Amino acid sequence: MEPQPPNSKSFDVATPDGTTIQVKALRRTKPTRRGLSPLPTLDFDYLAAVVFAADMQLQEAVFVPLAVVREYMGWSKTWKCNRLSLTQRLLHDDRVRHVPAADLVAGARRAHNAHARHR
Repeated sequence: MEPQPPNSKSFDVATPDGTTIQVKALRRTKPTRRGLSPLPTLDFDYLAAVVFAADMQLQEAVFVPLAVVREYMGWSKTWKCNRLSLTQRLLHDDRVRHVPAADLVAGARRAHNAHARHR
């Protein structure tokens, strides 16, 4: 994975095969909180929503293909851009992939160990 510069507005990460991913974080300070920050562009392949509990405990990541983002997003007059909420309907869409926190942590450990071996 190749992170993009912090001010990149189209996507945050590019994979070796050229797949682009826009990353958004959601801290569930209330059970009903599900809105992600604005999407200034739709120039990415996937949106990855990283979901945290109110105490910042990692819960899961949700990978949403761009076609699904386009179906579920709405226009915000306030922000003057597209917005996406992690509604129950979206979260139960068969095209959306859920990765539990344990799998995310295990993958991060594997990547860290592989990087440490190649130093």
